[in-house]
Amino acid sequence: MSSNSRFDSGSLVHQLDRVVDAGFLAVLFVAPYVMGGRHPIGRLVFVGLAVAIAVAWSARQCLAPKHRWVHSPAQWVLGGGVLICLAQLVPWPAAWIERLSPQIGVVLPSAAQTPATDFFLPWSRLSLVPAETLGGLVMFVAYGLLFLVACQRIHSLGDVERFLKWIAGSAILMAVVGLLQYLAGNGKFLWIYDHPYRNPDLHVLGSFVNRNHFAHFLALGIGPLIWWVITKLNQDEHGAQARDRFAANRSRSTGSSLVLPLLMLALGVVLFAGLMSLSRGGAVAIAAAICVSCIFLARASLLKLRYCLWGAGAAALILGALMIHGLDAVEGRLDDLTAGSIDELDTKQIRRLLWKANMAAFVDHPWLGIGVGTHRYFYPLYLTQYFDKDFTHAESGYLQIASETGVAGLVLLLSALGLILMSAARLFFLPGEARHRHGHHGEAGGRTRYLACSAAVVAGLAASIVHSVADFVWYIPACIAVTVMLIACLVRMCQLWKAETSAHERPHVGPSRKVGVALLSVSVLVGGSLVYNRVGPALAAPSWDRYLHASVIVGEKRQDEFLLAPVQTSGELAAQTEAMIRHLESVVRYDRHHVRAHLRLAGLYLRRFEQLQMASDNAMSLNQLGEAAIASQFASRSELDAWLDRAVGPNRVKFDQALWHVRRGLALCPLQGEGYVYLSELCFLNGGDRARKTAHVQQALRVRPGGEGVLFAAGKDAMLLGDFDSAVEYWRRCYHKDGRYKRQLVDLLSSLVPIEFFIEVFEPQFGDWPMLLSHFLATMSPEQQQRFSNHFARHGLRDISELQGDDLTDRWLSLRAMHARMKQIPEALYCSRKAFESAPHEKRVRRVLGEDLLTAEQFEEAVVHLCWVEDRTQDDAQLRALLERAIRGRARQVSDTEPGQRSPRH
Repeated sequence: MSSNSRFDSGSLVHQLDRVVDAGFLAVLFVAPYVMGGRHPIGRLVFVGLAVAIAVAWSARQCLAPKHRWVHSPAQWVLGGGVLICLAQLVPWPAAWIERLSPQIGVVLPSAAQTPATDFFLPWSRLSLVPAETLGGLVMFVAYGLLFLVACQRIHSLGDVERFLKWIAGSAILMAVVGLLQYLAGNGKFLWIYDHPYRNPDLHVLGSFVNRNHFAHFLALGIGPLIWWVITKLNQDEHGAQARDRFAANRSRSTGSSLVLPLLMLALGVVLFAGLMSLSRGGAVAIAAAICVSCIFLARASLLKLRYCLWGAGAAALILGALMIHGLDAVEGRLDDLTAGSIDELDTKQIRRLLWKANMAAFVDHPWLGIGVGTHRYFYPLYLTQYFDKDFTHAESGYLQIASETGVAGLVLLLSALGLILMSAARLFFLPGEARHRHGHHGEAGGRTRYLACSAAVVAGLAASIVHSVADFVWYIPACIAVTVMLIACLVRMCQLWKAETSAHERPHVGPSRKVGVALLSVSVLVGGSLVYNRVGPALAAPSWDRYLHASVIVGEKRQDEFLLAPVQTSGELAAQTEAMIRHLESVVRYDRHHVRAHLRLAGLYLRRFEQLQMASDNAMSLNQLGEAAIASQFASRSELDAWLDRAVGPNRVKFDQALWHVRRGLALCPLQGEGYVYLSELCFLNGGDRARKTAHVQQALRVRPGGEGVLFAAGKDAMLLGDFDSAVEYWRRCYHKDGRYKRQLVDLLSSLVPIEFFIEVFEPQFGDWPMLLSHFLATMSPEQQQRFSNHFARHGLRDISELQGDDLTDRWLSLRAMHARMKQIPEALYCSRKAFESAPHEKRVRRVLGEDLLTAEQFEEAVVHLCWVEDRTQDDAQLRALLERAIRGRARQVSDTEPGQRSPRH
């Protein structure tokens, strides 16, 4: 090879090194700002960067004159993770499915056991949502590529220090962005992205939807930032001593004199932003990072007393900043944290219920789990309590790995943790300055320097390990990417120290050039497939976001059972429904495996069909249409089609489309209870009878035993079968979910049962009285009204002694409103007087009291309260009319008792 060709090759290798470094910088400084990587576009960015880094490194290896490969025990963990995902995706014989995940056969019985699944092939995969598991595999491979290339890129301790400075810089930038967005935001993330449900002006979030993840990202950078500050302090001290001896260097030091103050300011900003996030888990992670960092720095004899005093001063400054803005909120969150009670930390028991659900899933699917990425679909199988939100993750990285990957995943997790802990211990207990292979104590291999870097690396990993106990930070690409880079630094530091202190270094032998070219080709092909897998979801994401925005406007914040919801025929609602349909059609066009989009689209098609039918001449609902078709027992599908064409005309295309998307959605994930509810209403299209319809409802109960819409549909089905007791039991459970179907149940039953029966069976809570009264008042006798008010008065007064402030006032006003609606004047006046006792200076209270006194013809006192309100109210004609009535009434009372005497206003 000529010298020119060697020079060109070396130059290209150097350029590729710079490309790899640029890729890592993009992972830290660009990718996190696409919603922390949780957004589909963010995942595409992360995967694309990981693939680009891997391809650039593979090309660099092919061109380098010396081929090297750094091996690590973590490679086996990565390989094991890939094998678990593949095992969950490939088809298995039924006997093996029974052995590995016996609960699958219970949740998804075969067609021989129930006709509800007769249009599916027997489920043959361990993952119950294969598309999500494939997406999880893609992300896991991307993280693996980041780790492997980081290990290859780190040649020396200087490379580790460069990585640590990058990580610290990324934390600083995120903290600054988070604070600026909070203080000068416009309600959009990064002033650009309008999230359907989250407002970044309410909390310090940065580019993360969850404040816990924002705080965790900062916690990962705390250790590297402390390391940077401490090492800079020591360097400046040594530099000052040198400058005393060599005055010529004074001018050179002036330019760098601002670095240390800026670093210390940056550390304060990051800590302040982390606390302002109001994340309790983030505060624990930050504290863990600080403690571990200080322990390692003390071991390295770098943590001097004056540094601790400076740290105390910095803490005082942060406290002062918090006193100016946010101290009360931070104190409230930290008080919960230090209370030592799980009830204070988990007031609604959400975390504990999710943890229990994941443990139950682990027991049911012990060996290889229920499928990577399936949490949001399987947890309702085990969660008995209803919450009006979806839980995408288990609120614990450890438990989610256990439930989704079983014993195999736990073994790999424990292996990874063991590798981290052993590496950290090996660095912590480094012996004194040892003689290096080259026979001198070079600065690059000093024990102190290794321990200092270890302080930064292990601090970040400690934050990750601790925070994952009660959060899912391992599933956030921005956070796990930093964690992966820290693990690579930890592994390489152990290897570098061993190489520097060993008498015989074991060379890292790399593949030959031919093998390198083959690996480059494989990396391009595999990387291309990884990117391709993420392109569809990324293209579909904008349409999905527009759908979510539209659904919020309509008031449908969950995956709604549109078929079961009350139908409105207004033109505005019809237009909104059509708009949502267009958005979801765009979603499934780009992402054919979008599970939720298919089911929601099916529900929207059914909703649109009902709207069109209500406006047509033959206004048959879908339920009426299905019952008529089942009763007709058509001999063939052609007869059914002809009848449907006559009955509903072109509107039938809507439920034909709905049926296709229902079946597609259930084929992608058979755990969606509302899909079986839809099938129960549409089964007549395939010649289904009453037994088939009931079987679909029972299957919905099997996969969503606590689903609100499923219980509502099961009650309707039981009622049609004449099983009134079962219907009432299903509806009673549905009613106590406290969701949107409570009102629909009241709509349905108010004309069927008396109020006494409803109160006895459903045991409504105090807050339900307005809804029940509006439905039952017209049919209640005076005796029933009295029993109604007695029941809710008892419920309202039961815990009133425990209420204070506005809560107490609101309770008395609510009791007053109930009695007033039922024309129970003395009781209403008593409640308004009690409200006045609890809040004598509130206008709303004194106005209500004045109105009740006016109704009770206690005009003298009514005038006093209404005058007080009028003096503090401007231009209220209704209030003025009430006051004039009270004055006239008082005048009449005075004239009746003292004829001829005129009463003044006051």
